[in-house]
Amino acid sequence: QTTRPTRTSSNLRTSFQRQTTGQWYEHMEAPQEGLSRRRHRAAAEPASPTPPDGQLQLTEQLESWLRIAWKGKFAVMSPKLLLSTVWRLLPHFRGFKQQDTHEALVAIEDEWQNELAAIKDLLDSASMDMPRVLRDCDRIFHGLLESTVICGACQHASVTCQTYGYIALELETDNVPFVLGPLLEHFLLPEDLGGNVYHCSGCSLPQAGSRRSRRPSTSANRMEAVLRPATKQLALKTLPQVLKFQLKRFHWQGRDRAKISKHVGFEFELVMNHYMESGASEVYDLAAVIVHEGQSMSGGHYKCYAYNPAIGSWVVKNDARVSAVEQHEILGLEAYLLFYVHRRATLAARQELVSMPSTPVH
Repeated sequence: QTTRPTRTSSNLRTSFQRQTTGQWYEHMEAPQEGLSRRRHRAAAEPASPTPPDGQLQLTEQLESWLRIAWKGKFAVMSPKLLLSTVWRLLPHFRGFKQQDTHEALVAIEDEWQNELAAIKDLLDSASMDMPRVLRDCDRIFHGLLESTVICGACQHASVTCQTYGYIALELETDNVPFVLGPLLEHFLLPEDLGGNVYHCSGCSLPQAGSRRSRRPSTSANRMEAVLRPATKQLALKTLPQVLKFQLKRFHWQGRDRAKISKHVGFEFELVMNHYMESGASEVYDLAAVIVHEGQSMSGGHYKCYAYNPAIGSWVVKNDARVSAVEQHEILGLEAYLLFYVHRRATLAARQELVSMPSTPVH
């Protein structure tokens, strides 16, 4: 059974009445006021372009989930419809066999972003009504990573940039403390690529027949000439509003994937000034921790610890059970994934949602 608030004309205070599980599922199965309904209403208005049916399956489910949570009508929510949508769009994760939560989250984010990319023109138009957290998922969850490779022979530098969602930190490192800060510093240090493995465009072999070339130009000679030793260094150019770390606990040991079961230290507050070229003030607060219980990737159990600002406490989400935990317990967890939220983004979201009812905790 679930608890649902009702209002009476004589008393504006919110009262709660019990609902059966069947009634709750009937409400969840009914179309929610969101993208789906707005799209059907807009279909009769040619002036308001809408995406084709089925193009925003995951986005619509995420929006319905957020709207139901923010309305505060239920003390309990079920991910039944969201889960069935994920199974339909990502059949590899269908069923209840053991999966890697990091791989699942990355696949869901990619599918969500692909849906939004397919309707980019509609998103840019003012007629497309969508919550900011869904519309700006790239800026919220992804940053820009710069990679610089320097040739050891001619010092030619090749710079490329790519987006990142998670920062994957190696745990199999020598002389590096098992603490988030030093692991991140190690991640950003120059790395020797080892041997002549880099194809350097600055060391190109002169073309055959030119005055500088004294020997025949064969593909073997050319390949031998341009492979050089090099170093590679990564730099965080931009940071997302939600900063996510993966602690790479799983590694191959023969034919099996073993687990590194060591505690990695982390803090509630993360200051990123020291890791950015700009040195700007970037302060993040810990929002959630996912842990894996078990000895290998082929088995075990995942739990999510998250901070609930509505009650000012941390809670642990263990399948269908949610319970409060003491704050001092969080820093002792054997973290697998860490989620930090930028403090400015947290304050902005809190101000934006201040008029929305919070989900009751009962």
